[in-house]
Amino acid sequence: MNTSIMLSRNPGLDVLRSICLFLVVLQHTFLVTDLFFPQFRMLWFVSHSALDLFFILSGFLIGGIIEKKYNEKNSISFKDIFKFYKRRWFKTLPMYFLIISICLILSHFDIYYAKDFSWKFIVFLQNLTIASFNFLPHTYSLTVEEWFYILFPMGLLGILKLKLKTNPFYVLFFIWIVIAISFRIIKYLNGIDNWDSEIRKAILTRMDATIYGVILYFIHLKNSGLLKKFRVLFLILGIVLYSICTVILKSNISLFYNDVIYYSIIPFIISFILPFFIYLRLPLFLEKLFTFQSLASYSIYLIHLPIIYITFKYIIPHSANESLVLISALLIFTYSLGSFFYKWIEKPIMDLRDN
Repeated sequence: MNTSIMLSRNPGLDVLRSICLFLVVLQHTFLVTDLFFPQFRMLWFVSHSALDLFFILSGFLIGGIIEKKYNEKNSISFKDIFKFYKRRWFKTLPMYFLIISICLILSHFDIYYAKDFSWKFIVFLQNLTIASFNFLPHTYSLTVEEWFYILFPMGLLGILKLKLKTNPFYVLFFIWIVIAISFRIIKYLNGIDNWDSEIRKAILTRMDATIYGVILYFIHLKNSGLLKKFRVLFLILGIVLYSICTVILKSNISLFYNDVIYYSIIPFIISFILPFFIYLRLPLFLEKLFTFQSLASYSIYLIHLPIIYITFKYIIPHSANESLVLISALLIFTYSLGSFFYKWIEKPIMDLRDN
């Protein structure tokens, strides 16, 4: 399989990212729809899977970038890693700190909540062991990804220093998964007060959320024909197994299952869905639409929850029709503003990273 082809813009993965983003944003609108459409809360089931897919997709992409760099000279240097960090941080840091700054300014005028803002947000540590904060609560997923992007290349560099005969990636995969499971076991043994904030959203307990995307990249690299042939079967299998595992989770049959096993198998299961989208092709105009939305997804994701929170603070719908109108307006405004931020702030800054 030609790595350069795999790393070029994949319209199917843009479709997947766009769908996941929409499901997450829509699910968060329950804040303004709960009174008239309580069934919207059931979207948590879908939106959680969407976030898990975000992690897998990120892992798949970083796997391609790092594997390609490693293959150039059968090694990787700190200089290579620094270049990778530079490209990553030109994308993530400016918008992240801009949104933090805007929200802090708004909080000064009592428009947005910022009482639990701390220095931890500056270094992506706000949810190291627990995600119990109201200031930009959705950033927990960004920190999980960010620390993976920081530690995975450094871990690979460390494995290479050992000069093992075994493939360094495979060694790192094993170590990474064992450490993540160990953190969940420790949490379980110490007792969990809130599963959502201590297991699902904590950096240490979700550090393997992205690794299965990297593993999938290597599987795809060597078995692309197999994944393409059975992509529909993998899609169905992933959805069915994810549903079964999540029903068991909500049944609270076993605390050990909830705290340790669930997120030890879910990233692996959810990765089954990705091959279907890797090979998905749509009419050109739709691909262009999804590609732009995918490119703007980071900005849209960052701003969507503050917009919803602020709207909910000042506007309360009094009927089902008003709720639907408000949801539509929220979606249009969020996507429009996110696209504006991408075009005029995020992209121009990213264009500087190769200079």
